Amino acid sequence: MKQWPTRRKHQRAAAFYLIAKFERGRRYNESSVTEVLDRWAPFRDAALLRRTLVEEGLIARTPDGREYWTTSGE
Repeated sequence: MKQWPTRRKHQRAAAFYLIAKFERGRRYNESSVTEVLDRWAPFRDAALLRRTLVEEGLIARTPDGREYWTTSGE
């Protein structure tokens, strides 16, 4: 993925593509999430991607943002 899609439908598909790159049942810290996202989305906007995954209900995080994990919304 070279850039974030502009159409909502394509953004949702991209979010599902990215969540598939995470290991189920594993807890990630923010820097680990950023590493995964940067590897699969080289345009390097991890904040946008983390926010999108949370908004789509594909990933959850603690209130302080220290831990992330995939959800059953996959």
